[in-house]
Order: sequence, then C-alpha cells, then structure tokens
Amino acid sequence: MTCRFKSRQEGVRYVRPLYLYHGGLKMTGREFEQYMCKLFDQNGFWALNIPRSESGAQPFDIVAIRKDEVYAVDCKVCSGAARFPLRRVEDNQLLAFGKAYWRTNAKIGLMVYWSGCIYFLRREDIVKAIEEEQPSIKLTKKDLFCTIGNEVF
Repeated sequence: MTCRFKSRQEGVRYVRPLYLYHGGLKMTGREFEQYMCKLFDQNGFWALNIPRSESGAQPFDIVAIRKDEVYAVDCKVCSGAARFPLRRVEDNQLLAFGKAYWRTNAKIGLMVYWSGCIYFLRREDIVKAIEEEQPSIKLTKKDLFCTIGNEVF
C-alpha cells in the first residue's frame, strides 16, 4: 500500500506499507479508524482516535497533527457503488465541521474506505452537495487519498 499526504510546505510524502486486518481488504468501521490512526502515525503525525461518547455522537473519529498540518476526520466504510450516501453524514458532524472550519486551518472531512481505496471527502464538497440536495457524492480520483495493494493513481 502506498499513501500520500499532501502538504504545501513539504510536497507529497509516502508512507511505508501497513499490514491489512484479517489479511484481506474488508474492514469494519472500528478497524478502519484504527488503521487510519496507524497510517497517520507512520507518516509522522500525532494521531488520536477519539473514544466514543455514551451517546455515540462525537463529530470526529480522528484528529491528527504534524507541525502546522491538522486533519479532523470521521471514518466511514462503504460498499456497493462508488458513491458516498450523504444520509450518513450526521447533523452534529456538519455543525462541528463548520465550527472547526472557521476556527482552524485543519483539513476537515470524511475518510471513506471503499473497494481497497481511501478517499478524503472535504468539508466544502460535502456541504455543497447537501446544499444542492444531492443524495450522494461520487468517489473520484480527485478525492483519492491512498490505495491499498496498488500504487497511487
């Protein structure tokens, strides 16, 4: 697996491969969160997998920080078509996305695992699609964060 982290200051960095859970490409949501934390960690980030609250409603699964680069993301696992259904974005996430967006320079959004690839859907794209009343967002090469078992596209 090769993953890339984009940074204006550092260009593109590649992280060394991680072992896959259960020896395959399928992961549960919890496994995907742990996987992303390890991925951030191996790429020089301090990464925190935020524990679930009793209500189960935390806006972010992971906060990852390296120098002045910050990611605040929620992790989602998808199956079926190469689209992320917007009904899976919770109201508290949208509220937190907005607050964090206006108060920080963090990269805010969703990490989506689908068919051996990890996509980063940015907060701006999610909000725009919801405002346009789209039912889903298509997972495209522009959103590709990394691939598992293949080179980056």
